[in-house]
Amino acid sequence: TRDKFAEYKSNIRVVANTRVLSVSKEKPGYKIHLENGKFGTSETRPILATGFTSSLRMVDPLFEKEDGHVLLTEDDESTKTPGLFLAGPQVRHGGAVFCFIYKYRQRFAVVAETIAHRLGKGEKADEVAEQYRRMNFYLRDLSCCGDECAC
Repeated sequence: TRDKFAEYKSNIRVVANTRVLSVSKEKPGYKIHLENGKFGTSETRPILATGFTSSLRMVDPLFEKEDGHVLLTEDDESTKTPGLFLAGPQVRHGGAVFCFIYKYRQRFAVVAETIAHRLGKGEKADEVAEQYRRMNFYLRDLSCCGDECAC
């Protein structure tokens, strides 16, 4: 998919398959610089959206992939770049897919706990992780997901 931009005047105009390189403030409005060398203008501040392209593309070279999916350790760390963790809807572990916020938010504490232990804050990390467990915001054991955890 490609990025899109929308411009609001009396209604919203969506321009698909267009990558916006930059937006600059110019009187009386805004100038929108497009990838194809063209420019758009807007009297009002444009709304910029990324479409369905993942922000992971910005750090994509720092992760190994298999079958199109990012390879991670059990703590959601890059197998290629130690110290780089991934959180969000791109996280997968086998059949477990964490594509909705109520699923991937349960992995935030796992990442934070791992980092805290590495920083020598293990005791405090364990206390905080326990609080997250009690609130059902901590998911380390993925056996509950079974073979298929699709959304």
